[in-house]
Amino acid sequence: MDELPGFHRYLKYQFNSLNYLQTSESVQIKWFFPTTFIVITVSLIKQLINLSLSEVNSFSYYIGDITLVAGHTRKHLTLIYFAWFFGGFGTVLTLYRSQFDRSLQKWARIGVIFEHLDSTQIHPYSGLPTIVHRIFIHFCNGALIGAALASFLCVLPSFLIYPTKYLIYLIFWLILTVAAGSSVVCNGANFLLLFTASAYIFGRRVHEETLILVDKVAEKCESFQPLNSIIKHSVKRLTLILIHQIEEYKFWVILNQNGFLSTYNAQFILNYLIFFIDIPKFLRISLIIFTFINLAVGLSFNFLVCTYAQHKIHGYCSNLRQTLNENISIRTKLRTLIFLENVENRYFFVIFGALNYSTHHFIIILLENITNLLLLIASLRRQN
Repeated sequence: MDELPGFHRYLKYQFNSLNYLQTSESVQIKWFFPTTFIVITVSLIKQLINLSLSEVNSFSYYIGDITLVAGHTRKHLTLIYFAWFFGGFGTVLTLYRSQFDRSLQKWARIGVIFEHLDSTQIHPYSGLPTIVHRIFIHFCNGALIGAALASFLCVLPSFLIYPTKYLIYLIFWLILTVAAGSSVVCNGANFLLLFTASAYIFGRRVHEETLILVDKVAEKCESFQPLNSIIKHSVKRLTLILIHQIEEYKFWVILNQNGFLSTYNAQFILNYLIFFIDIPKFLRISLIIFTFINLAVGLSFNFLVCTYAQHKIHGYCSNLRQTLNENISIRTKLRTLIFLENVENRYFFVIFGALNYSTHHFIIILLENITNLLLLIASLRRQN
Protein backbone atom coordinates (compact mmCIF):
# COMPACT_ATOMS: atom_id res chain seq x y z
CA MET A 1 0.00 0.00 0.00
CA ASP A 2 1.21 3.49 -0.86
CA GLU A 3 2.66 5.61 1.90
CA LEU A 4 -0.03 7.77 3.51
CA PRO A 5 1.67 10.03 6.05
CA GLY A 6 -1.43 12.16 6.65
CA PHE A 7 -3.55 9.09 7.36
CA HIS A 8 -0.89 7.62 9.61
CA ARG A 9 -0.71 10.91 11.52
CA TYR A 10 -4.51 10.96 11.93
CA LEU A 11 -4.57 7.38 13.23
CA LYS A 12 -1.76 8.17 15.65
CA TYR A 13 -3.83 11.01 17.11
CA GLN A 14 -6.64 8.45 17.44
CA PHE A 15 -4.29 6.08 19.29
CA ASN A 16 -4.08 3.60 16.43
CA SER A 17 -1.10 2.28 14.53
CA LEU A 18 -1.38 -0.26 11.69
CA ASN A 19 1.57 -2.30 10.45
CA TYR A 20 0.27 -2.42 6.86
CA LEU A 21 0.40 1.35 6.44
CA GLN A 22 3.78 2.38 5.04
CA THR A 23 5.33 5.25 6.92
CA SER A 24 8.63 7.10 6.89
CA GLU A 25 8.78 6.78 10.68
CA SER A 26 11.29 4.17 11.74
CA VAL A 27 9.45 3.15 14.91
CA GLN A 28 5.94 1.67 14.86
CA ILE A 29 3.90 2.54 17.93
CA LYS A 30 3.14 -1.00 19.08
CA TRP A 31 1.68 -0.26 22.51
CA PHE A 32 -1.55 1.30 21.22
CA PHE A 33 -3.38 -1.99 20.58
CA PRO A 34 -2.45 -3.87 23.77
CA THR A 35 -3.19 -0.82 25.92
CA THR A 36 -6.56 -0.20 24.28
CA PHE A 37 -7.42 -3.90 24.43
CA ILE A 38 -6.61 -4.11 28.15
CA VAL A 39 -8.49 -0.90 29.01
CA ILE A 40 -11.68 -1.91 27.18
CA THR A 41 -11.51 -5.53 28.40
CA VAL A 42 -11.17 -4.44 32.02
CA SER A 43 -14.08 -2.04 31.54
CA LEU A 44 -16.24 -4.82 30.07
CA ILE A 45 -15.44 -7.15 32.97
CA LYS A 46 -16.21 -4.35 35.41
CA GLN A 47 -19.66 -3.83 33.84
CA LEU A 48 -20.36 -7.57 34.04
CA ILE A 49 -19.44 -7.58 37.73
CA ASN A 50 -21.70 -4.59 38.33
CA LEU A 51 -24.56 -6.43 36.66
CA SER A 52 -23.97 -9.53 38.76
CA LEU A 53 -24.09 -7.68 42.09
CA SER A 54 -27.62 -7.80 43.47
CA GLU A 55 -27.04 -4.96 45.93
CA VAL A 56 -24.48 -2.26 46.66
CA ASN A 57 -21.65 -3.38 48.95
CA SER A 58 -18.04 -2.48 49.66
CA PHE A 59 -16.93 -4.31 46.52
CA SER A 60 -18.99 -1.84 44.44
CA TYR A 61 -16.76 0.91 45.77
CA TYR A 62 -13.57 -1.04 45.22
CA ILE A 63 -14.33 -1.48 41.50
CA GLY A 64 -15.38 2.15 41.12
CA ASP A 65 -19.04 1.68 40.20
CA ILE A 66 -19.96 5.08 38.74
CA THR A 67 -23.64 4.14 38.31
CA LEU A 68 -24.39 4.33 42.04
CA VAL A 69 -25.58 7.93 41.59
CA ALA A 70 -28.37 6.56 39.35
CA GLY A 71 -29.95 4.79 42.31
CA HIS A 72 -32.41 2.06 41.31
CA THR A 73 -31.63 2.55 37.62
CA ARG A 74 -27.92 1.82 37.98
CA LYS A 75 -28.15 -1.54 36.21
CA HIS A 76 -29.86 0.04 33.23
CA LEU A 77 -27.02 2.53 33.01
CA THR A 78 -24.52 -0.31 33.33
CA LEU A 79 -26.14 -2.08 30.36
CA ILE A 80 -25.70 1.06 28.26
CA TYR A 81 -22.04 1.30 29.14
CA PHE A 82 -21.60 -2.41 28.46
CA ALA A 83 -23.17 -2.07 24.99
CA TRP A 84 -20.83 0.78 24.06
CA PHE A 85 -17.74 -0.97 25.41
CA PHE A 86 -18.74 -4.11 23.56
CA GLY A 87 -18.88 -2.16 20.27
CA GLY A 88 -15.45 -0.64 20.90
CA PHE A 89 -14.03 -4.03 21.88
CA GLY A 90 -15.26 -5.56 18.61
CA THR A 91 -13.61 -2.82 16.57
CA VAL A 92 -10.30 -3.21 18.41
CA LEU A 93 -10.30 -6.94 17.66
CA THR A 94 -11.15 -6.29 14.00
CA LEU A 95 -8.33 -3.78 13.63
CA TYR A 96 -5.95 -6.24 15.24
CA ARG A 97 -7.11 -9.03 12.90
CA SER A 98 -6.62 -6.75 9.90
CA GLN A 99 -2.88 -6.67 10.58
CA PHE A 100 -2.71 -10.39 9.72
CA ASP A 101 -5.55 -10.74 7.21
CA ARG A 102 -4.91 -8.95 3.91
CA SER A 103 -8.57 -9.11 2.93
CA LEU A 104 -9.29 -6.74 5.84
CA GLN A 105 -6.67 -4.19 4.78
CA LYS A 106 -8.31 -2.83 1.63
CA TRP A 107 -10.40 -0.35 3.62
CA ALA A 108 -7.28 1.75 4.21
CA ARG A 109 -7.60 3.14 0.66
CA ILE A 110 -9.87 5.77 2.23
CA GLY A 111 -6.72 7.11 3.89
CA VAL A 112 -6.02 9.10 0.74
CA ILE A 113 -8.59 11.68 1.92
CA PHE A 114 -6.08 12.72 4.59
CA GLU A 115 -3.46 13.55 1.96
CA HIS A 116 -2.98 16.55 -0.41
CA LEU A 117 -4.65 18.91 2.03
CA ASP A 118 -2.10 21.71 1.55
CA SER A 119 -1.39 21.39 -2.16
CA THR A 120 -4.82 22.01 -3.64
CA GLN A 121 -8.22 23.57 -2.88
CA ILE A 122 -10.21 20.68 -4.42
CA HIS A 123 -9.21 17.22 -3.30
CA PRO A 124 -8.19 15.04 -6.29
CA TYR A 125 -9.81 11.89 -4.87
CA SER A 126 -13.10 13.05 -3.39
CA GLY A 127 -13.72 16.12 -5.55
CA LEU A 128 -14.66 18.02 -2.38
CA PRO A 129 -12.98 21.21 -1.12
CA THR A 130 -10.02 20.30 1.06
CA ILE A 131 -11.51 22.47 3.80
CA VAL A 132 -14.23 19.78 4.17
CA HIS A 133 -11.52 17.18 4.79
CA ARG A 134 -9.91 19.40 7.42
CA ILE A 135 -13.25 19.94 9.15
CA PHE A 136 -13.77 16.17 9.24
CA ILE A 137 -10.36 15.64 10.84
CA HIS A 138 -10.92 18.39 13.42
CA PHE A 139 -14.39 17.00 14.17
CA CYS A 140 -13.04 13.49 14.85
CA ASN A 141 -10.21 14.86 16.99
CA GLY A 142 -12.74 17.02 18.82
CA ALA A 143 -14.95 13.96 19.37
CA LEU A 144 -12.00 12.27 21.08
CA ILE A 145 -11.53 15.23 23.43
CA GLY A 146 -15.28 15.37 24.01
CA ALA A 147 -15.33 11.67 24.91
CA ALA A 148 -12.57 12.14 27.46
CA LEU A 149 -14.41 15.12 28.98
CA ALA A 150 -17.77 13.28 28.99
CA SER A 151 -16.18 10.27 30.68
CA PHE A 152 -14.68 12.56 33.33
CA LEU A 153 -18.05 14.21 33.93
CA CYS A 154 -19.76 10.80 34.21
CA VAL A 155 -17.44 9.89 37.08
CA LEU A 156 -17.47 13.29 38.80
CA PRO A 157 -20.84 12.95 40.64
CA SER A 158 -19.57 9.77 42.29
CA PHE A 159 -17.08 11.85 44.32
CA LEU A 160 -20.08 13.37 46.13
CA ILE A 161 -21.46 10.05 47.39
CA TYR A 162 -18.36 7.85 47.84
CA PRO A 163 -17.09 7.30 51.41
CA THR A 164 -13.74 9.01 51.95
CA LYS A 165 -11.80 5.77 52.38
CA TYR A 166 -12.82 4.63 48.86
CA LEU A 167 -11.90 7.82 47.01
CA ILE A 168 -8.42 6.54 46.15
CA TYR A 169 -10.03 3.66 44.25
CA LEU A 170 -12.41 6.02 42.51
CA ILE A 171 -9.50 8.17 41.31
CA PHE A 172 -7.91 5.09 39.75
CA TRP A 173 -11.17 4.14 38.03
CA LEU A 174 -11.63 7.75 36.91
CA ILE A 175 -8.39 7.50 34.91
CA LEU A 176 -9.39 4.12 33.50
CA THR A 177 -12.90 5.31 32.61
CA VAL A 178 -11.56 8.35 30.75
CA ALA A 179 -9.16 6.07 28.85
CA ALA A 180 -11.95 3.57 28.09
CA GLY A 181 -14.39 6.25 26.92
CA SER A 182 -11.75 7.75 24.65
CA SER A 183 -10.92 4.29 23.27
CA VAL A 184 -14.57 3.60 22.43
CA VAL A 185 -14.78 6.83 20.43
CA CYS A 186 -11.40 6.26 18.71
CA ASN A 187 -12.16 2.67 17.79
CA GLY A 188 -15.92 2.85 17.50
CA ALA A 189 -17.66 6.13 16.75
CA ASN A 190 -14.87 7.73 14.72
CA PHE A 191 -14.46 4.61 12.57
CA LEU A 192 -18.19 4.61 11.88
CA LEU A 193 -17.84 8.24 10.79
CA LEU A 194 -14.89 7.27 8.60
CA PHE A 195 -17.09 4.64 6.97
CA THR A 196 -19.79 7.22 6.20
CA ALA A 197 -17.11 9.37 4.56
CA SER A 198 -15.97 6.36 2.52
CA ALA A 199 -19.54 5.52 1.42
CA TYR A 200 -20.28 9.15 0.51
CA ILE A 201 -17.15 9.48 -1.62
CA PHE A 202 -17.98 6.16 -3.30
CA GLY A 203 -21.43 7.55 -4.17
CA ARG A 204 -19.88 10.72 -5.58
CA ARG A 205 -17.50 8.72 -7.77
CA VAL A 206 -20.40 6.65 -9.14
CA HIS A 207 -22.35 9.85 -9.81
CA GLU A 208 -19.39 11.38 -11.64
CA GLU A 209 -19.11 8.26 -13.79
CA THR A 210 -22.83 8.57 -14.58
CA LEU A 211 -22.38 12.18 -15.74
CA ILE A 212 -19.43 11.18 -17.92
CA LEU A 213 -21.47 8.41 -19.53
CA VAL A 214 -24.48 10.66 -20.15
CA ASP A 215 -22.35 13.47 -21.62
CA LYS A 216 -20.34 11.20 -23.91
CA VAL A 217 -23.42 9.36 -25.19
CA ALA A 218 -25.13 12.71 -25.87
CA GLU A 219 -22.08 13.95 -27.78
CA LYS A 220 -21.42 10.66 -29.57
CA CYS A 221 -20.40 10.54 -33.18
CA GLU A 222 -22.75 8.92 -35.67
CA SER A 223 -20.17 6.25 -36.45
CA PHE A 224 -20.57 2.73 -35.06
CA GLN A 225 -17.35 2.21 -33.10
CA PRO A 226 -17.13 5.19 -30.70
CA LEU A 227 -20.39 4.44 -28.86
CA ASN A 228 -19.33 0.84 -28.26
CA SER A 229 -16.03 2.10 -26.90
CA ILE A 230 -17.73 4.70 -24.68
CA ILE A 231 -19.99 2.10 -23.05
CA LYS A 232 -17.23 -0.48 -22.74
CA HIS A 233 -14.83 1.88 -20.96
CA SER A 234 -17.55 3.32 -18.73
CA VAL A 235 -18.64 -0.14 -17.56
CA LYS A 236 -15.00 -1.10 -17.04
CA ARG A 237 -14.31 1.97 -14.87
CA LEU A 238 -17.43 1.50 -12.77
CA THR A 239 -16.72 -2.22 -12.39
CA LEU A 240 -13.33 -1.33 -10.92
CA ILE A 241 -14.96 1.15 -8.51
CA LEU A 242 -17.46 -1.50 -7.41
CA ILE A 243 -14.74 -4.14 -6.96
CA HIS A 244 -12.80 -1.78 -4.71
CA GLN A 245 -15.96 -1.08 -2.70
CA ILE A 246 -16.67 -4.81 -2.25
CA GLU A 247 -13.08 -5.42 -1.12
CA GLU A 248 -13.18 -2.55 1.37
CA TYR A 249 -16.60 -3.52 2.73
CA LYS A 250 -15.23 -6.84 4.03
CA PHE A 251 -13.70 -4.76 6.81
CA TRP A 252 -16.45 -2.20 7.17
CA VAL A 253 -19.25 -4.76 7.48
CA ILE A 254 -17.71 -6.18 10.68
CA LEU A 255 -17.43 -2.72 12.21
CA ASN A 256 -20.94 -1.80 11.12
CA GLN A 257 -22.40 -4.95 12.66
CA ASN A 258 -20.64 -4.27 15.97
CA GLY A 259 -21.72 -0.64 15.86
CA PHE A 260 -25.34 -1.49 15.05
CA LEU A 261 -25.66 -4.06 17.83
CA SER A 262 -24.15 -1.80 20.47
CA THR A 263 -26.02 1.38 19.53
CA TYR A 264 -29.37 -0.32 18.86
CA ASN A 265 -29.41 -2.03 22.26
CA ALA A 266 -28.20 1.12 24.00
CA GLN A 267 -30.88 3.17 22.21
CA PHE A 268 -33.69 1.03 23.61
CA ILE A 269 -32.44 1.39 27.20
CA LEU A 270 -31.81 5.12 26.77
CA ASN A 271 -35.39 5.64 25.55
CA TYR A 272 -36.71 3.66 28.51
CA LEU A 273 -34.76 5.68 31.08
CA ILE A 274 -35.57 9.06 29.54
CA PHE A 275 -39.32 8.56 29.06
CA PHE A 276 -40.40 6.21 31.83
CA ILE A 277 -38.04 6.37 34.81
CA ASP A 278 -37.82 9.08 37.46
CA ILE A 279 -34.12 9.97 37.48
CA PRO A 280 -32.12 13.02 38.62
CA LYS A 281 -32.33 16.00 36.27
CA PHE A 282 -28.59 16.11 35.54
CA LEU A 283 -28.69 12.42 34.59
CA ARG A 284 -31.70 12.89 32.31
CA ILE A 285 -30.00 15.76 30.46
CA SER A 286 -26.87 13.65 30.03
CA LEU A 287 -28.87 10.70 28.71
CA ILE A 288 -30.72 12.91 26.21
CA ILE A 289 -27.39 14.12 24.82
CA PHE A 290 -26.09 10.54 24.68
CA THR A 291 -29.32 9.48 22.93
CA PHE A 292 -28.86 11.95 20.08
CA ILE A 293 -25.19 11.01 19.65
CA ASN A 294 -25.98 7.29 19.77
CA LEU A 295 -28.83 7.62 17.25
CA ALA A 296 -26.84 9.80 14.87
CA VAL A 297 -23.54 7.91 14.82
CA GLY A 298 -24.76 4.34 15.01
CA LEU A 299 -28.27 4.35 13.54
CA SER A 300 -28.63 7.33 11.19
CA PHE A 301 -25.55 8.64 9.39
CA ASN A 302 -24.54 5.28 7.95
CA PHE A 303 -28.08 4.49 6.75
CA LEU A 304 -28.56 7.88 5.09
CA VAL A 305 -25.16 8.01 3.39
CA CYS A 306 -25.35 4.42 2.16
CA THR A 307 -28.84 5.11 0.81
CA TYR A 308 -27.32 8.01 -1.14
CA ALA A 309 -24.55 5.76 -2.52
CA GLN A 310 -26.99 2.98 -3.46
CA HIS A 311 -29.21 5.54 -5.20
CA LYS A 312 -26.25 6.66 -7.32
CA ILE A 313 -25.64 3.06 -8.39
CA HIS A 314 -29.27 2.76 -9.47
CA GLY A 315 -28.95 6.05 -11.33
CA TYR A 316 -25.95 4.78 -13.28
CA CYS A 317 -27.71 1.52 -14.12
CA SER A 318 -30.78 3.41 -15.32
CA ASN A 319 -28.72 5.54 -17.69
CA LEU A 320 -26.70 2.54 -18.84
CA ARG A 321 -29.89 0.62 -19.63
CA GLN A 322 -31.00 3.45 -21.92
CA THR A 323 -27.92 2.88 -24.08
CA LEU A 324 -29.35 -0.50 -25.09
CA ASN A 325 -31.67 1.43 -27.39
CA GLU A 326 -28.70 2.97 -29.17
CA ASN A 327 -26.95 1.67 -32.27
CA ILE A 328 -24.43 -0.60 -30.57
CA SER A 329 -23.11 -4.07 -31.29
CA ILE A 330 -24.72 -7.26 -30.00
CA ARG A 331 -21.55 -8.01 -28.05
CA THR A 332 -21.72 -4.66 -26.25
CA LYS A 333 -25.39 -5.19 -25.48
CA LEU A 334 -24.67 -8.62 -23.99
CA ARG A 335 -21.86 -7.19 -21.83
CA THR A 336 -24.15 -4.40 -20.70
CA LEU A 337 -26.97 -6.80 -19.83
CA ILE A 338 -24.59 -9.04 -17.86
CA PHE A 339 -23.33 -6.02 -15.92
CA LEU A 340 -26.87 -4.84 -15.18
CA GLU A 341 -27.93 -8.34 -14.13
CA ASN A 342 -25.18 -8.41 -11.50
CA VAL A 343 -25.40 -4.82 -10.29
CA GLU A 344 -28.85 -3.34 -10.85
CA ASN A 345 -30.75 -5.13 -8.05
CA ARG A 346 -27.81 -5.76 -5.75
CA TYR A 347 -27.37 -3.99 -2.42
CA PHE A 348 -23.73 -3.16 -1.71
CA PHE A 349 -24.27 -2.09 1.90
CA VAL A 350 -25.71 -4.95 3.95
CA ILE A 351 -25.16 -6.08 7.55
CA PHE A 352 -26.00 -9.49 9.02
CA GLY A 353 -26.62 -10.70 5.47
CA ALA A 354 -30.14 -9.27 5.42
CA LEU A 355 -30.36 -5.71 6.81
CA ASN A 356 -29.78 -3.20 4.04
CA TYR A 357 -28.53 0.29 4.65
CA SER A 358 -31.55 1.78 2.95
CA THR A 359 -34.33 4.27 3.67
CA HIS A 360 -36.80 1.39 3.99
CA HIS A 361 -34.85 -0.39 6.72
CA PHE A 362 -33.99 2.92 8.40
CA ILE A 363 -37.71 3.63 8.77
CA ILE A 364 -38.28 0.08 10.05
CA ILE A 365 -35.66 0.61 12.77
CA LEU A 366 -37.27 3.90 13.81
CA LEU A 367 -40.69 2.19 13.89
CA GLU A 368 -39.26 -0.64 16.01
CA ASN A 369 -38.01 1.89 18.54
CA ILE A 370 -41.44 3.55 18.60
CA THR A 371 -43.11 0.15 18.96
CA ASN A 372 -40.87 -0.73 21.88
CA LEU A 373 -41.85 2.53 23.58
CA LEU A 374 -45.56 1.78 23.04
CA LEU A 375 -45.10 -1.71 24.49
CA LEU A 376 -43.41 -0.19 27.53
CA ILE A 377 -46.30 2.26 27.96
CA ALA A 378 -48.81 -0.60 27.75
CA SER A 379 -46.81 -2.67 30.25
CA LEU A 380 -46.53 0.18 32.75
CA ARG A 381 -50.26 0.93 32.52
CA ARG A 382 -51.07 -2.72 33.14
CA GLN A 383 -48.84 -2.75 36.22
CA ASN A 384 -50.58 0.35 37.54
